[in-house]
Order: sequence, then structure tokens, then C-alpha cells
Amino acid sequence: MTVHVITAATWEYVTPAGKRRRAFFGDAVELTDDEAERGFKVGAIGVDPPVADESAVIEGEGEPETEAVIEGEGEPEDANEPTGQPDPAGDRPARIATKDVLVDWLSARGFDRAELDAQTKDELWALIDATD
Repeated sequence: MTVHVITAATWEYVTPAGKRRRAFFGDAVELTDDEAERGFKVGAIGVDPPVADESAVIEGEGEPETEAVIEGEGEPEDANEPTGQPDPAGDRPARIATKDVLVDWLSARGFDRAELDAQTKDELWALIDATD
């Protein structure tokens, strides 16, 4: 189990204890390997696993401070919506992609990450368009 940062606006997940929870953008959540894999697949927790930030976890419970209990069961309704993540074949990111996804995509193609972090999304899209 590792701590991951949510990159989607909201995401419903199952805790290691088996409870359903809702997390919001920027929340740090502890996930089992299966839940982390599902989160990566739908783009809810980013491209690469982040470094665990223990300051964002409540002492004793291992749950994020901003979690909300989810009523009912089943997959989130938005599980099939576009995530902005590039597909595994290496195609360009979707237009709804976050800046972090764009930076990851460009840095994987040889661009300097520090320079990319300083640019706006529009500037990053100009670079992506130029790489086609």
C-alpha cells in the first residue's frame, strides 16, 4: 500500500480497510496496489506514483483529511469519461489533460522538465503541436 495524490477533480475509491471513500483533487490517499492500478487506468492519480507525503495523512487512521464516505456500491459514474491521460501507445494527451500530464508527456520525449514546469498550458500545447 502506498500514498497517492489525486489528480482528478473527484474520485471514488476503496480504502485498504474495504471502505468506500471519495477524494478530491490534491488529496493524498493510501491505496492498495489494485486500487492504485485502477486509479492510474482512469487517470485519477496521475501518470507516475508520487512520493508519499506523510503530512497529508491523519495520524492513526491513514485516511486523508478531506475524505467523504460514499453511499452505495459499484463503480463511479464517471469511470468511463475521458481522463486526459495519453494512451499507452504514446499518442498525444487529450485536450482536457492537466498541466502535469502535459509536462510528463513532453519530458518523456526529451524536453527539460524544469523548463516545462515554468510554462503555461498554452505554451506546452504549442510544443506538443510542434512535435507532431
